[in-house]
Amino acid sequence: MTKEKEYLLYCAFLTMTIQIMLHVYTLLSYKQGTFATQNEKAGSIEVK
Repeated sequence: MTKEKEYLLYCAFLTMTIQIMLHVYTLLSYKQGTFATQNEKAGSIEVK
């Protein structure tokens, strides 16, 4: 029983960490892909 519970906890921990990493990665890539380029273009145009 203890080994099975530890295995289930380990699997749950892995899935949680993977989901969090994917969520953070998607957020970072979305911000870099869309907002960063637009802000940089607008900022450079405004400065010039």
